[in-house]
This record gives sequence, structure tokens and C-alpha cells, in this order.
Amino acid sequence: MALCIFETVKIKFIFKLMLSTLFLIVLNINPLLPKPNKNILKKNYLIERFNESLTRIEIYMLNGENKKVCKESIKVQKIINGNLNQLQLLEPYYDWDEINKLLKELPKQLCKTHRD
Repeated sequence: MALCIFETVKIKFIFKLMLSTLFLIVLNINPLLPKPNKNILKKNYLIERFNESLTRIEIYMLNGENKKVCKESIKVQKIINGNLNQLQLLEPYYDWDEINKLLKELPKQLCKTHRD
């Protein structure tokens, strides 16, 4: 009889431990889990920003919103110029110099107020 009570308490404890561990995992505060690498997160964020900006440029061009194309192309140039080494490591097959040249050309072609 004592063994049966001990087993029940043990099962309840294990169940509570599993639930609390699951809860901590969901909240992402489990000290047993490795913390995400900040460099990897920054790299992913960098590529995401670049890709999102190119998507916006494409949409703006399709809609004839030239001012927005100019602003976004300048924004992407800053992303590239400020992070060129990282971008070259992340996407070594991209010709970042050519991409940057194209992005510099967009405001010249589409925005009359833009000057070098």
C-alpha cells in the first residue's frame, strides 16, 4: 500500500515537472535551453530587411510610386553600405557592388529632385 502511494506521488511530481518545463519552454525562459546566438539573429534580420525593401521597391514600381521607390532604394543602399562585409558572407554569390549601383541609379532615373 505504501509503495502505491509513493508511486502516485512520484507520478504527480513528474507530471508537474513536465508541465512546468513545457510552460517555461513556451515562455522561452527555460535556463536549460541555449540562448539564441545574437549574431545569427542579426544576420537573419539583415537579410530580411534587405529582402523586404526589395519587395517594397518592386511593388512601388508596379504602382508607379516613384518617390517611394527612391526613398526605399536609398534605405537599401544604407543597409548594404553599412553591412557590406556581413552581407557578402551571408550571400557570397550576390554581386553586392552591382546591386548597389542599380539602387543608386533608381533615384537618378525616377526622382527629378534627387542629386548626387
